[in-house]
Amino acid sequence: MLERFKKIFKAEKRTTSHAGDLSDEVLVANVAYQIAYYVVPSCVFDENEQQVDMCLRYDRWGEFLYFQLCQALGINPSRSIVQEFKTDHGMLDDVRKYVVIEYPTPKADYLTSGVLAPYFSGIIRPGADDTIDCFVLGQSPDPESTTFRRVSRDGVNQNLGRGPAPEREQFLAWIRGHYSHIPGPRS
Repeated sequence: MLERFKKIFKAEKRTTSHAGDLSDEVLVANVAYQIAYYVVPSCVFDENEQQVDMCLRYDRWGEFLYFQLCQALGINPSRSIVQEFKTDHGMLDDVRKYVVIEYPTPKADYLTSGVLAPYFSGIIRPGADDTIDCFVLGQSPDPESTTFRRVSRDGVNQNLGRGPAPEREQFLAWIRGHYSHIPGPRS
């Protein structure tokens, strides 16, 4: 998997290779952003179903992704920061499973960091044979709000508008609202 990360981030390495030039806050925001918008989608939309299952069932997936990405980018991971990459599993409703990765709370705003850092990634798996959805709740250019996004299989980052407060339960409720008009898969 490390080789895969290196391939994905070959171009991004140029922007983060000067880690000494970035504050820790900006570096963490950049790493979290890359995990949310590049690494997680590349894992959950993989053609290898066993690989996808392994990722989605791992209780410390967020921590694993942080360590792997830091290694791929040549950044020294922080033991204190890794504890902030939390993974949670559960049922979104009667038929849909979720995995949520919580990222470190951004300490720098967009104007300071130049990064709309994520708060959460939500991976929704409606059923064994159904399409996986990948959502991200992140910072907004407006510091008083958040942005709710969907990342598609082909890497398109779709802005779905203003999001909820950056709290896990509110993020899950927002996703439930997104699905409220979409029937679940048939068993």
